[in-house]
Amino acid sequence: LLQITQAVEDSRRTIIVLSRNYLESVWGQMEFNSAYLQSVEDKRNRVIPIIYDDIGNIDELEPELRAYLKIHTYLRWDDARFWDKLHHAMPHKRRLKHLKQTAVEMRSQTNKRGKPLSHSMVSAWVCCLSLLILLTAQASTSRNCSVSKQSSIQTQLKCPGFNVQLTLHTGRRQLEVQCSAKPDFELLRNHPNLPTMTFQELAYRDCPLPVGNLSLVEHLSTILDRSQLSAISRLFFVDNAILSEQVALDPQLFAGLGQLKVLSMKNSTRMPLDNSRLFEHLPNITWLDLRQGDGGSRVARALLRPLTQLTTLELMENELTTLPTELVSELPSLESLTLYQNKLERIERFTELPKLTSLDLTYNQLVTLQEDVLDRLPNLSQLMLRSNKLASLPSGLLRMNTKLTAFLADKQLGAGLELGDGLFARLTMLQNVSLSSCKISTLPESLFTGANQITIVNLSDNRLQSLPENLLRDLSNLKELYLQHNELINMLPDTLLHGAPQLRILNLGYNNLTTLSEQLLESQTSLEKLHLEYNQLHTIEWEAFNSQSKSLQLLNLSHNRLAMHEDGRDVVYQNGKTIYVSQTPFYNLNNVEVLDLSYNAIIRIFMDFIKYMENLISVDLSHNQIKNISYANFQFYSPNFKWLNLSSNLIAYPNFGHVDSPPRLPREIILDNNPLNCDCWSYPLLTFLQTQAKADFPLKGLQCAQPLTLRGKKPQHVPLEELVCEIDASSGFCPTECNCYKRAIDRGVIVNCTAANLAHVPIIQNASKINCDFRNVSKIDCNSIELHLDQNMLHDLTNVGEGWNQIRRLYIANNSLATL
Repeated sequence: LLQITQAVEDSRRTIIVLSRNYLESVWGQMEFNSAYLQSVEDKRNRVIPIIYDDIGNIDELEPELRAYLKIHTYLRWDDARFWDKLHHAMPHKRRLKHLKQTAVEMRSQTNKRGKPLSHSMVSAWVCCLSLLILLTAQASTSRNCSVSKQSSIQTQLKCPGFNVQLTLHTGRRQLEVQCSAKPDFELLRNHPNLPTMTFQELAYRDCPLPVGNLSLVEHLSTILDRSQLSAISRLFFVDNAILSEQVALDPQLFAGLGQLKVLSMKNSTRMPLDNSRLFEHLPNITWLDLRQGDGGSRVARALLRPLTQLTTLELMENELTTLPTELVSELPSLESLTLYQNKLERIERFTELPKLTSLDLTYNQLVTLQEDVLDRLPNLSQLMLRSNKLASLPSGLLRMNTKLTAFLADKQLGAGLELGDGLFARLTMLQNVSLSSCKISTLPESLFTGANQITIVNLSDNRLQSLPENLLRDLSNLKELYLQHNELINMLPDTLLHGAPQLRILNLGYNNLTTLSEQLLESQTSLEKLHLEYNQLHTIEWEAFNSQSKSLQLLNLSHNRLAMHEDGRDVVYQNGKTIYVSQTPFYNLNNVEVLDLSYNAIIRIFMDFIKYMENLISVDLSHNQIKNISYANFQFYSPNFKWLNLSSNLIAYPNFGHVDSPPRLPREIILDNNPLNCDCWSYPLLTFLQTQAKADFPLKGLQCAQPLTLRGKKPQHVPLEELVCEIDASSGFCPTECNCYKRAIDRGVIVNCTAANLAHVPIIQNASKINCDFRNVSKIDCNSIELHLDQNMLHDLTNVGEGWNQIRRLYIANNSLATL
């Protein structure tokens, strides 16, 4: 190892000859690492890698070697110009003037021999250079390219020893050129097996950009048809900086690409685009994407001047801290400007862009906007300011943008956003306003004055506790209003919505509303979806939904405090009064399809759902306090009713069983997480489920909760003989020393006196004292007894009591009986 290190230090260049054997050699790795570290220490390129044969995929090499090959130029032994390229890689021409002649002589020797040079020949040539070699395989690289069809619309071309993969996407007529390392396209010039490819779009990915006077067309003409390249209309440079030289791009790069209309440059160069003539060969460009550094702050200010046809400019992800005003000026055709995900903190007044319609400033660090910043954008129709740190929007910000249709400024990350009074006033073309998640605490009453074409307002996820009564008075075309996730308390102003009669969607969820008055929705005859979930609603006035009888389709009232009963009696509320009547505020909602009342305090399934709501499809009553259900609760008038959720209620005894004409049931009745008691009173239900119900019977999720011995079992799997109920001591039937039960399957009584320390047999009463009607229809006497007297101290049996003649099973093991 010491000798290797010393040899590297004493040499101007270190040649690494890469073969399969070299890569498998520990000493080979040591040699490269030593040369690489010396190169880093000297801050100059000392290492010359030579690929001797097929070493496989470069991406699978050791990390240091892989990185080095991707960043630096390497040579190939089978390159026709190998010796010339090696000569240029050598230092100090004046000291090695004999090198070129030696190279010619050695190339001649190689050609004569028809095989690679021996170690001694190479050693003699490099003289004072250290040469690190570990070669045994002498096979030459195959030059046969293979074409594989990945799918009906994708074809791939691979050539062994060539670090480029070509993929043709026929559907969008795109050719993708992707490099795994620095390629030499000359290797495939005039290759007989290269197929002809037809394409209109070129994606040039991970490959170095040509520099100097070499154009992209000339660069790729060794493998692709020159006329095809010159005719492309869309070009995408992607991540070319990794393998490119640290040289500024030259206008010659785009020579011959006059038909190009779309150009995207994403992390394509290691140097700024500081040549103002760079795009002079691209007069027809309409769409330009400069991102991830290519559109950074050091670009030439006149870079875009030749692009007089440019309509779309994207400068996203460039870490810009100030707006490049000169860069985006004098663009008479520009319609869309995207400055997404930069670091802009402030923007000066835009220069005149007469055709600009879309401006995207999303994901920046803007704190404030000057009132005149948008004055010279007369045709602006879409303004996107999402995810900034705006603290205020001045009243006159949009005064000159009379054609604005969409204002999107959600997710401001500052302490709170303040809106100027009349910010959107008199913008008669404005349709969409979105200001969610901005920490807004108050709204000026004249915010929307005269903006009568607005159809969507999103003020969700803010800190609003109240709303001005006349906030929406001019929004006669408003269709969607989102106010969820605020802090609205108690009641909203009765006339708040009277100026917006065309509402289709109203979302008031996740607030602190307690009361819904009859007047609030009085004007809303077109309302289709109403969200009131996660409030504190306990009062909904009787006629609150009267105007929505034909329009409302979805009503969500989950997670509130609705009971609609007082002391067990059904109630409704009207004008602050309580009226005891078996009806709900939902009785006239004839068009509702989805009703969610989960997580409330409801104790029954209301008849309004069954008798009146003729289009109902699903009702969610989960997490309430409902105790009893039966067939009568499911005779829904709606022919489309499919789904009823009763999970997590207090249902212990669902009253289902055999009936002569069972009603049409919903497709699913969800009953999981109820306290189902699998005892004798459940016998009719379990008998029906086990013997008569079809496999698709709609009761879903039932599990026994009691007794503990059956907890978690499905009713369909519980043995019917285990369905027993304890007999109350007040009946006078059960001996005091024993426990007594009645069993449904045989209408029998169990008297359990096991291990009761009995010396005498207790009096056994007549089983007819116990009612064995488990359907609550009439009294049916129990007719048999099962007596357990085992594990006692009995010496004899005495048949005391009227029940002895009804004993069908007698257990007397482990006593002191001598005779029977």
